[in-house]
Amino acid sequence: MSQLLSQTLRRPDQYQDQRPPADLSQLHRFTNGDNALACEVLELFLLGTPVHYECLKQACSGEVHCAPSNWHLAIHTIKSSAVTIGAWDVADIAVSLLEMPLDPRTHEHCQKVRHLGVVLDQVYEHIHGLILSLKSTRALA
Repeated sequence: MSQLLSQTLRRPDQYQDQRPPADLSQLHRFTNGDNALACEVLELFLLGTPVHYECLKQACSGEVHCAPSNWHLAIHTIKSSAVTIGAWDVADIAVSLLEMPLDPRTHEHCQKVRHLGVVLDQVYEHIHGLILSLKSTRALA
């Protein structure tokens, strides 16, 4: 396991009662410990998920008509991306949205989409710190 990932994993006190926003052991498995690849995967998450989240948000607000296939594609893409980096809370919310009957403008859908946005913001903040750490580790190597 790379030194950065193992150091970060040894801080359980930071997330005593909750899961970390991104599970570095999952990311490590996906990238086989390659910090450069891990950094790239995290950057892709930061670039891609906001686009898909915006589609969900607009569908809830009624700003745009969202075809069922687009709604499912956006949720499924967020879920898959979240699983890749170990953002389990994001993945769980996405799964619950996929299991709901499709009508993006219901109160329940919109409430879950808003909650997804809050959790995504927490993950984004966490990822920014991880990327800085990964890049500084690469610069020292």
